[in-house]
Amino acid sequence: MRDLVALARRPAERRARGIYIVEGPKLVSAALQSSAELDELFVSADEEDSVVVQRLVGEATERGVDVQVLSGAAFERVSDARSPRGILATCRRLPFGEGHALEPGWPFVIVCAGVADPGNMGALLRVAAASGAGALVVCDAAVDPYGPKAVRASGGAVFSIPVVELETPEEALQMVHHAGMISVGTVPRGGLPYDEVSWEDRFALFVGSEGAGLGAGVESRMDVKVSIPMQADVESLNVAAAAAIVAFEAARRRRRSGGG
Repeated sequence: MRDLVALARRPAERRARGIYIVEGPKLVSAALQSSAELDELFVSADEEDSVVVQRLVGEATERGVDVQVLSGAAFERVSDARSPRGILATCRRLPFGEGHALEPGWPFVIVCAGVADPGNMGALLRVAAASGAGALVVCDAAVDPYGPKAVRASGGAVFSIPVVELETPEEALQMVHHAGMISVGTVPRGGLPYDEVSWEDRFALFVGSEGAGLGAGVESRMDVKVSIPMQADVESLNVAAAAAIVAFEAARRRRRSGGG
């Protein structure tokens, strides 16, 4: 029980063990339907007789997942939800690659630097998975991409998109260039209009923090800078919204040109 509480509360524990918590019937069901590797399933004794919980327990048992029943009080100590739904699972992170190497078949990755809001982090996981990115690279982050709030906000995308965590954007740049990708930075103004870029090359899309953006040090090292044209009275877009607009346009262009 103590290990489970540590897993729920401490990002360092999740990183060290390569395991995170998935909570609630909807996400547990999505995990069971995916190729995610579940370690254990935990059920609150207060919800043990629920039809939905029983169904999920049956599915987990068929997959060989160990099921444990916790008292209602014990379950609430682990739960991060405002209204615990009586079921959660521990899940293994998707493997990334030897030495954090980017796969040669990946057309692009999304790199987020300094993102501090778990909702935005979860949304970026969704954008990366839905747009066809090979991975989400997280650097200089103030929030854990495998924290409970980010996992919920991902809507299940966390089960299908690899995540690599690096200390600094400089490490991400080195990794990207070593893979033969170009670095494309999103900037509020002054970059090439995103819909005028060919997007033919393999690339890494860099997006910055909610307030400071990429920062001058990182922005100046981008191979290409792009902006989303906006009305003059709008300062900027939410980081996940901006990433979605650019990533989906790039994916559309690549499909049209046969670039994948």
